[in-house]
Amino acid sequence: MTSPVLPPFPSDDITVSPEQVRARKAHLMTEIARLKAREPVSPITRLDWRSSRLQQITAVAAAAAVIAALGVGTLAALTSDKPAKLATSVPAWSTMPSPDARIVMTATTDAMNSHNVIVHATQTNWQKEDRSGPQTKDEFWIDPGENGNFRQLAFNEDNASPWKITATKVDNGKLVSTNIDYFSKTVIVKTTPATDNATTKGSTGVGDIKADAVIGHDVIDGVNALHLRNAEEGMNREIWVSEKTSLPVRMTAHGSGFSYVIDYEWMPRNDDTLKLFTPETPAGFKLVKDIGNATKTSWAADEVPSGAELQKAMEASIVQRNVVLHRKETMWNKDNRSGGINFRDENWLDPQVRSNSRWTIIENHGDSSGKHDTGSFVDGDSVIGRSVDFNKRTVSNYRKATPPTPSNGRIETMAGSFDADVVTGHVMLDGVDALHLTDGEPNANREVWVSAETSLPIQMTAHAHDFSYVITWEWVQKTPEVMRNFLPPAPEGFTVN
Repeated sequence: MTSPVLPPFPSDDITVSPEQVRARKAHLMTEIARLKAREPVSPITRLDWRSSRLQQITAVAAAAAVIAALGVGTLAALTSDKPAKLATSVPAWSTMPSPDARIVMTATTDAMNSHNVIVHATQTNWQKEDRSGPQTKDEFWIDPGENGNFRQLAFNEDNASPWKITATKVDNGKLVSTNIDYFSKTVIVKTTPATDNATTKGSTGVGDIKADAVIGHDVIDGVNALHLRNAEEGMNREIWVSEKTSLPVRMTAHGSGFSYVIDYEWMPRNDDTLKLFTPETPAGFKLVKDIGNATKTSWAADEVPSGAELQKAMEASIVQRNVVLHRKETMWNKDNRSGGINFRDENWLDPQVRSNSRWTIIENHGDSSGKHDTGSFVDGDSVIGRSVDFNKRTVSNYRKATPPTPSNGRIETMAGSFDADVVTGHVMLDGVDALHLTDGEPNANREVWVSAETSLPIQMTAHAHDFSYVITWEWVQKTPEVMRNFLPPAPEGFTVN
């Protein structure tokens, strides 16, 4: 008969505190007291504690033996304030043919949250259940002893070269955030007050570590592991935990349209591993100054805001300057803008009133509908609109007695896909001091230029294997004359509907 044991401490290279040893000894003494009182303990080995006094006596003796084993390696820890390392191994899950999954998961949670460790998790994802096709990979470093200590490394499509590093570190009540962009070769460091959640202990963030059944023993990358299964519908999740430490070794899951594998490495929490959360600036990268002022709308030559701050500055500048946007876009079918223009359009847009808008399709070789000119503007309590079809040579007028649609003023809702958020610095564009932005997304090659004087965008470009486009923005003071541009003129000779 297998004797009940507690899950082990981490391996010998991980420090164990006196508090952990005391807590462990107290738990064992409680188990002994319960057994003497004929009170059932947790069903670690599927024993029927009510069936036999002999089994109870055997279990008491086993628990006492564990205390004795603890005493061999950790007696000094009970009488000293200095951390101690285990000199002997505690009996582990390898001695149990089929322990209860709930007890294993409790031990795993305790091991992750209580031990002085840092977790390094590598996650590989597929968009198909059978793991065929493209895959993506990310790496994470997480500190269960301080929720705010976190680091993520995202890879490019080759799953080898880095794309971005995002890290946060709690430091004397402050949260220091570091963002390293390998596409633009920039580093942004920002310091904010640390929230209560950032300084809380006990979160691992390394996946949904849950299991319902133990299904066997395996060896994962040389580690003897207990193999468990989770019964959540549609996930097919399996988990392996170290028989020696109770810490996760691997987790897999798959279902309709996804599959992933997470491998875990557990490292001692010390000064060296804590440095992972404050990554150094790579050689040749530019450290971007963090302004930290969301209401600022102009930037000196030595000032470079973050992408989020510049977005807020754009919205503030639009309202303060009371402007409308004249936007022009040209698109090609090829990455190098060769082979002729495929599409060309022009817009007039009011950032504060969405009903004030006009869209003119000048060229559209990918659509037989051809050239169109459609616009509307607010007139009192109504919206007046006109649509001109140059193929059918018709003009359609309308008036809607509906309230105008307000706009939230955000750039991306009125000027196309404005996703660039990494500010690389100041450049000159057509004689204008501009802030240069990229989105860092592999293969998108999207760039944006924003006026340093007004925080308003002036140009955006993007290209990939089968397209290329250029968008220019002109910001015009809102006047009655300018507002007339929102209603397209009716060409002579067209039929008016």
